[in-house]
Amino acid sequence: MAGFESKLGRKFAPIYHSSRGEGNCLVKLAARPVPTFARGYPPWEPHVYFSACLLGTHAAERLYEINYLALWEWDTGTRTLLGVQGSHQWDTERCAVLVAGPSDSRDPASFTARQVYYAAHEGVRIGPWSVDNSRYLKYRRWRSDGPNVYWSKGKHASFVNLGELRQSSASDSYDKPGRVAQPGRYELVDAGTLQNPSSDCPWIAFTKGWGEQGISPVYEKLKSRLWDESGRPLRPIRRLTEDEVKDAQMELDVKPSGQFDEHTLERAVARLPSDQVWATGKISDAEAELMADRGIKVSRLM
Repeated sequence: MAGFESKLGRKFAPIYHSSRGEGNCLVKLAARPVPTFARGYPPWEPHVYFSACLLGTHAAERLYEINYLALWEWDTGTRTLLGVQGSHQWDTERCAVLVAGPSDSRDPASFTARQVYYAAHEGVRIGPWSVDNSRYLKYRRWRSDGPNVYWSKGKHASFVNLGELRQSSASDSYDKPGRVAQPGRYELVDAGTLQNPSSDCPWIAFTKGWGEQGISPVYEKLKSRLWDESGRPLRPIRRLTEDEVKDAQMELDVKPSGQFDEHTLERAVARLPSDQVWATGKISDAEAELMADRGIKVSRLM
């Protein structure tokens, strides 16, 4: 089965689009338990890992979740009038594909892609406001190849197209003309699973944060499934409503347009404690109290 799952992972490998101005490298990691940089690759000749996991059988079909891991040496952050915000060493990104085929088949040709998950600032917030732009895309017509993935410049969030990338609430950008990396023309490595890492990728099961800044490890991304065995999406994605954005803008003394635009971002950067800008996870009671002391109304959005 391991050989079959590896073939599935290669069949549905994404087509990657990187910005003309992208200056960061994807990395190859050493075969060690602790993530260790071994070599860098330009994004138009990327080094990508994948992890294929059997979800189960439903309606006489076998379903798999395949995560494609793009590991970057740096996230350059977001430029504002107040300087660069959210820059950090290491950047673990992904997209994932839900594939299904006959339960009695071991032929990859009989399997098709049903849905794609695009990870874009998973669980990230600016103070109390979510800027998670991740999404599920369900194919109306099943596909026999991988998705197109557009990486935002410097931040490396994944988007289905440039239109959605440029409408991101996290000020994502992309410089045209971009460069394209086709499957079969870039390095694709089977990392195994958390329960059974490949010999080249023992770091996949490393549970602690990566680097000095404790960046979200691959383990955190893979420990919970994105779909159940019937193909139902499992990850809730909390998006700000237009009214919530307007409320945030009024708190920040910004004209309430209902869009989390660059001006709103810059104002949030100016008002928020430095450790609350581009933070991940839920707001703790201590953080909420600190923000309240600074006159920032906290609404728990995640």
